[in-house]
Amino acid sequence: MKPEDVAWIRADRWLETADARAALVRLEDLLSYPPRDRMPCLLLYGDTGMGKTKVIRKFLLDHEPIFDRGTGVTSMPVVAMQMPAEPVERDVYGELLNAMSASGPSGDATFRLKTTCLTLMRRMGVRMLIIDEIHTMLTGTYRQQRVFLNVIRFLANDLKVPLICAGTDLARQALLTDPQLAERFEAFHLKLWSNTQQLAQLLASLGSLLPLREQSQLGTAAVRRKVLEMTDGVTVRIFRLIETVAVEAVRSGKEAITLESFDNGSLVLPLVAMARLSEGRLQRHASPVRPVRLLAIAPRPFEDELLNCWRWRVASHYSSSPRQVESWVCGASGASNPHLFSNDIPTGQSATRLWALACRLKQADVERLSLQNTGRSRASFVSDPAHRGVCPSCLDENVEEGRDHYCRRCWACVEAVVCPRHKIGLEIKCAVCFRTGLFQFRSTPAGVARLFCRHCDVVVSARKFQRRDQTALLQVASLIGEAIGKVGSERERIETASRFFWSLRPEGMPYITTLGLPLPYGQRPPPTAGNAPLTSLPPAWRALTMTAIADLIFEDTCKTARFSASVREAFRQFERGPVPEYHQVSLRTRAASVLNLRAESEYRQLARGIVESEGWKSLPSKTGRASSRAIGKLMLRALNDE
Repeated sequence: MKPEDVAWIRADRWLETADARAALVRLEDLLSYPPRDRMPCLLLYGDTGMGKTKVIRKFLLDHEPIFDRGTGVTSMPVVAMQMPAEPVERDVYGELLNAMSASGPSGDATFRLKTTCLTLMRRMGVRMLIIDEIHTMLTGTYRQQRVFLNVIRFLANDLKVPLICAGTDLARQALLTDPQLAERFEAFHLKLWSNTQQLAQLLASLGSLLPLREQSQLGTAAVRRKVLEMTDGVTVRIFRLIETVAVEAVRSGKEAITLESFDNGSLVLPLVAMARLSEGRLQRHASPVRPVRLLAIAPRPFEDELLNCWRWRVASHYSSSPRQVESWVCGASGASNPHLFSNDIPTGQSATRLWALACRLKQADVERLSLQNTGRSRASFVSDPAHRGVCPSCLDENVEEGRDHYCRRCWACVEAVVCPRHKIGLEIKCAVCFRTGLFQFRSTPAGVARLFCRHCDVVVSARKFQRRDQTALLQVASLIGEAIGKVGSERERIETASRFFWSLRPEGMPYITTLGLPLPYGQRPPPTAGNAPLTSLPPAWRALTMTAIADLIFEDTCKTARFSASVREAFRQFERGPVPEYHQVSLRTRAASVLNLRAESEYRQLARGIVESEGWKSLPSKTGRASSRAIGKLMLRALNDE
C-alpha cells in the first residue's frame, strides 16, 4: 500500500459536472449584469449533498478578493455569507461583516450596523451577494421571516447587485411566501442523479482520475445501478462511496474497482454529506497560536502620521474602535485597554505585530509611527490626546487631495501650538459649537475618514472663518522646540521654568496668572500635576507658558522683556532649590502683581486710544458675543502694551 495514493484519493478537488457547469455559467452572467433598479436574482436549490456549497466555493475561487497594497482597500466582487442560525436582522449584518473580513461596531444600533455594511460593500466594489443555507430562515417566527425577507430585498435594491440564495427545496417554499420577492428569482434546480449517460460520464471521469494500477469497471451498467442503489443519486454520497472503495482497493492490493468491491461487508459506507477532509487535517495539525484575521479595508499609514491616529482611522471604516478591532482580529473576547498615551508609545511589540499582520503591512512600517522613534524623551510630548491640537487647514488640504484626515506626529510635541505650514494656531475647540474634547474619526458614505466634532457632528475645517496669523508665536515655539530636542542644560532649564511658572500661590492660583500676562480668553488655568506641566496643558496655556519661558531664559533672543528683575531673581532661587510652595515676594509686590491699579487719567487715555485705533473701526457692526469678544481683546492689548 502506498500512503501517497490514499492521500491523493481523499484529497478535496473540483470535478465539473454538467449541472455545476451550467450553474457557474449563470452566475457569471449575473455577475456581469449592469446595475439597474430591479436586479435579477437566482435561487440555487437541491437536496442536501447535491453540491450547492461546492459550486459557490468554486465561483468564489474564480473571483477571489484582491488587496491593493497601495490604497489598503480590498476589491471583493462577490461576497458569500452563511445564513445565521436565526433570521434576526442584527445577526444578518454581523454575518455579512464576517464574510467581508470586517470588524463591525459592537453594542450599537442595528441601523449603524446596516450603514457600516452598505458603506463597506460600496467601498469594496461588491457586485454580487450570495446567501447560503437560506432555508434555515424557517427556524424563526413568522415576523422574523418577514423582516429577513425585507432585509435581503433592501440590500438588493440599495446596492443594485444580483442576490443569489442557495438551499434545499425548503428555501424555494420560504421565498414563495413573499410573492413580490419571489417574482425576482430564477430557480436553478440541482437534480438527483439517475441512470443516464451523464452518470456514466461522471463515473468514467472518476475512474480515469483514480491512481489504480488495474482497469476498473466503473463504466459498466451494473456498477451504475449499484451506485445509485447505495447513494440515492446524491452527489456527495457518490463521491464518498467511490473514495471508500478506491482506498480499500489500494490497501488490499487489488488496485481496481469491480462490482464485488461494493459488496465487501467490511466497508463502512456513509450515506451523509462528506466534510472537507483538508479542513479536518488542518484543524488536527493546527498550532495552538490563535490565527490573525485580515482586515478587508486597511488604509495605508501616512509618512508623518501618529500611530494611534492611524488605528482610529482604520477602525472608523468599520464604525468601531481600535480596541474592538483588536478583539475581532485576534478572535479574543476582549482586548487590553491601556491609557491613550501608551498607544502612541507602545511598550511591547505584540500590538504592533497584530495590527501589521491584520493590515498586511511590515511591522517596521507600523513601528515607525510610534513617538518613541522620534528620538525625543517621553516628557517632550503632550500626554493627553485631548490637549493635542489639530490644524484645520492641513485637514482641508487632505480633503482637496482626496485623502483621509490624519493627525501629524509633530502635533503631539509640547511646543506644537502653531502649524509651521499655515502659521495658524492648532485647535482643540470646535469652530461651530466652541466645545472642547477629542475630535472623532468617522467614515463618510464616500468611504473616506474625516474628523468630526462629537458634539455638533460638524467636520473639522478652516473654511468657516479666517484664522489669525501666528508667526511671532511660531518663532517662540521653534526656539523652545530646538532647545527641547537637544540633550543639555537648556532643556533642563525649560522644564524647571515650566514648574516655576505653574507653582501655586497662597491664593491657589498658578504663579503665571499673577504676572500681568495676556491670559487665554475665557479659560481658567487647568490643574497641573507632576514635574512636567507642559505635557498636560492645552495649546493656549502652553503657548502662554512657552512665551514666558522664552522671555525668562532666552531674553537675548526675545525682542521685548516682560519680566522685572524680581521675577528673574525668584526664578534663580527656584533653580537653586529647595523652595517653598510659593515664591517669597514682598507683600506690597504681591498685591501690586494681582491688582496693578493705575491712575484714572491713565485709564481715560487708554480708552481714548482704543476708540481711535484701527481695531475699533473694524469691530463687528452688530452687538453680541463677537463684538464683546473683540472689545475685550482690544482692552487686554491696551493694558499690556506699556
